[in-house]
This record gives sequence, structure tokens and C-alpha cells, in this order.
Amino acid sequence: MKCFTLSVPHCGTAKNGMTEDEVLKAGMDEKSKEFVESGAEVYTTAN
Repeated sequence: MKCFTLSVPHCGTAKNGMTEDEVLKAGMDEKSKEFVESGAEVYTTAN
């Protein structure tokens, strides 16, 4: 899953002392914000 692979390494539990659940929530929150900012479209047109 792309969100998972992009979010977890970005947050890094060892660097900031967060638990795995906190890292996953932070990553999904970040991806959710990006989704809304991009227009919240599930299906987009190809370029």
C-alpha cells in the first residue's frame, strides 16, 4: 500500500519516540490532508 510505505519511513519511530500506532495515525493523517488538498477526488483523469 503506497500510503503505508510513504508514511512510516517519513515519521520514524526511533527518531521521535512514537509508538507504531502513533506513527501510522500520523502518516494516515498526513495522507488524508494531502487527499483533501488535492480535491478529494477518488477517480482523477490521466495526464
